[in-house]
Amino acid sequence: MPLKNWVHDLDAMSQVEADVAYIVNPHNPTGTAHSRAAIERFVELSRAALVVVDEAYIDFTDDPEQTTVMPLAREGDVVVLRTLSKVYALAGLRVGYMVASREVVATLRKIRPPFSVGALAQAGALAAVKDNTHKQRVS
Repeated sequence: MPLKNWVHDLDAMSQVEADVAYIVNPHNPTGTAHSRAAIERFVELSRAALVVVDEAYIDFTDDPEQTTVMPLAREGDVVVLRTLSKVYALAGLRVGYMVASREVVATLRKIRPPFSVGALAQAGALAAVKDNTHKQRVS
């Protein structure tokens, strides 16, 4: 689906019947972002079976708490993807996480590699997310 004014055209996307609707918010490379309210409306109208929101750059928005759709993920309405590659500068470790319903997690557990994240990457990720000073300094 082409962008409209440099952002996802959520109205047009909501009309497409699909297995998955994938929204990058904020969008890369444009840096534009939809509000949580706009994505909530999209979820309500969407004809997609599953809505996935990639929030890799969420920490660099003006107001991450008002932009994130993590509350929708907690309710099981969407899947939210995050990475530690950006704000934590751990691109080489290839570490991220997903917040989704139990059903989505159970399905993905069946197909993921058994050792998808090594012990060193896990240790680095844990140390990074505990370092709030670093996150505040770079975001």
